[in-house]
Amino acid sequence: MVSSIKDRLQILCKKMKEPIYNSYVRKRVKRLVNELEKRDIKGLDKFVQRLIDNAGDKEAYLDILMEGRFAKILSRNSFSDIQIEFADKGPDIKATWKEETVYFEITRKRPTNEDKGIQDNAKFISPSTANKVISKILEKIPQLQTAQLNVVVIWSDTITLGTHELEEAFEYIRQEINDDQKKYKDLSGVLLTEGGGVNIGTFKQFYLFKNEKTSKRLETDIAKKLESLHEQDVNRLQREWDAIYAVIRRMS
Repeated sequence: MVSSIKDRLQILCKKMKEPIYNSYVRKRVKRLVNELEKRDIKGLDKFVQRLIDNAGDKEAYLDILMEGRFAKILSRNSFSDIQIEFADKGPDIKATWKEETVYFEITRKRPTNEDKGIQDNAKFISPSTANKVISKILEKIPQLQTAQLNVVVIWSDTITLGTHELEEAFEYIRQEINDDQKKYKDLSGVLLTEGGGVNIGTFKQFYLFKNEKTSKRLETDIAKKLESLHEQDVNRLQREWDAIYAVIRRMS
């Protein structure tokens, strides 16, 4: 009988075998779980067990890992009462912001075989298109809570979603909602990442689409909070970029 998060982590690391997972990846998940435990994230035992159960399938493992990383982001950005793996047939994460409960359904954009081929040969991945974004949202609609604040989070470390594709996706989502408001009535908003990371120009990581025709709208303060979320410290990113830029200037 597994009795602690530490025990589960040991089991997880034993299942994360080479060559699929190297020592750096194992250390990274340890750091993540230890931070989540220190931050008193609820449901952590269930989260680690799901990682254990899916360690043999790297893509499924990374899908679940994204949930933990997003829980970390919420905690670092002053959300409270965070519960990961909230429901088997419902939202992935439940959290509180200024006494308002928000439910998050996390989805990771997996690279296709075409994406992988482009990445291997040209070191980048082709943009995700608006119809792929909406299909991801539709997959998550059944998981949303009725008449509550529900946010679908679509993010990835590798798939590029450029500014043009981002605007196109938002317009496409808006049109879909106008055409079938009932289908999207419980969708309060969508968080998307651009470029697989942080926009160097603005240091934004997440971009928010607000559904103005939902049964539960995102008010201005929480909407601003969601758009300001970052996995890394912004000041640190600024210092790192300034250092890189200084080197580039000296070389030019």
